[in-house]
Amino acid sequence: MNDQEILALMAEAREKIRRELQEDLDKLVQKEKQAMLEHFRIAKYIIKWSVAVLTLICMLLGYTAWTNMRKDIEDWWKEKLETTYDVDNLSSPFRIEADSLRDQALVNSLYVYVQRKNASEGDTSRIFRDKDERLGPAELARLLNIFTLQKSSAALFEDALVVVDALLEKPEHRQIVSMTLADLLRAKSDSEYKWMSSSERKRLVILTTLRNSEPIDVVATDLLMQPVSDQLKKAALSRIRNDNYL
Repeated sequence: MNDQEILALMAEAREKIRRELQEDLDKLVQKEKQAMLEHFRIAKYIIKWSVAVLTLICMLLGYTAWTNMRKDIEDWWKEKLETTYDVDNLSSPFRIEADSLRDQALVNSLYVYVQRKNASEGDTSRIFRDKDERLGPAELARLLNIFTLQKSSAALFEDALVVVDALLEKPEHRQIVSMTLADLLRAKSDSEYKWMSSSERKRLVILTTLRNSEPIDVVATDLLMQPVSDQLKKAALSRIRNDNYL
């Protein structure tokens, strides 16, 4: 397979991912737009009747009081809408969904790169050099966030770990990832990752995917002495034997 064919395949894969991401974003935007229109319709209905009632009240209270009430109503609705659709709010449904789509797009694009590279083993062209350039600070931070976010699916977690193991070569970067994954694998009851104790699939993925990681080897040894499932103990023992850690 020559460079042009590889580039064409990667361009096709990127375009497919871009189209899928665009379609998902379009659907999300359309959904949010419809919800916003519904809010406006309800608001318009409420305001219409509020205006009718308030008009009678304002006949008694005077023009100044009416102006102040109208401003209060407008400010309340403005604040309500800003709170509901605030994209800067990390916990808003819109932001959570958008971040999830970006995480999936990043992992998919890097996963395609890894698969193309594996299929072209021995190719020394520029496209398959400088693997760490594929994982800049922003990409690495997003991948670490996928690992530490409880809501990340097991499938996304696994794909992200495959990508990291294949592309991350700088020792300092691998050490950061190794330490984070070791803490996740340990899942101590007093740590921020205690929820990992019930995520056996993710713990198995850590044991069987990330290679050449002493912090994970140490945790694997500890797991043999802990009340974990037989499957986890088997994976831990297999890792230790393969790495000749004992």
